[in-house]
Amino acid sequence: MVLTSEKALNIPGDAMRCAKRRCFFGCWVFVGLFFNFPMFLGIGEGYVAPVRIPIPTSSLSPDPPDESRMIADVNRIRVAAGVPPLARDPKMAVMARAYAHDMGARRYFGHYNPEKQSLVDRFDMAGIAYQFAGENIAFVQSETEAMDGFLKSPDHRANILSPDYTRIGVGIIVTHGYGTIYVQEFFGGSRVSVGA
Repeated sequence: MVLTSEKALNIPGDAMRCAKRRCFFGCWVFVGLFFNFPMFLGIGEGYVAPVRIPIPTSSLSPDPPDESRMIADVNRIRVAAGVPPLARDPKMAVMARAYAHDMGARRYFGHYNPEKQSLVDRFDMAGIAYQFAGENIAFVQSETEAMDGFLKSPDHRANILSPDYTRIGVGIIVTHGYGTIYVQEFFGGSRVSVGA
């Protein structure tokens, strides 16, 4: 499993080639250049170029049941930790799914797209004003694997358990045989549209 925390690096034996990259938090991230093992990235400050993923773009589809399952899992974990559950936000769900699809269609993986647009830019384009925002992404085989990886990484876990967040949007795109792209968008504060 590949995570962004220096305390949670577990490079799989079948990862024949890995690229060492500087991550947002000042830790080192090993991002696999093969697409057949898990990839997770945390978000913080500063630009990190997206990783290219070699998948065919003709076989991408959303997975609404897993999106609902992931939100339920996030809320179950929050409630168990004494943190209020998150409300599902339809606008953020559309944004999360669109971002997951964009990563699959254009074959990249990262918190920034190839045009260097970040989570903040995506919130602005969606017309969502916020006080707090966060994002978790994974490219793995299942929803269970994504949640396990997020919870083992201190940075991803912090996003899931942050009391600053009140809403969530989840987007999942299945690449049919090449893994699944998971995007969790977190939001807290004002729910007023930008420009309104």
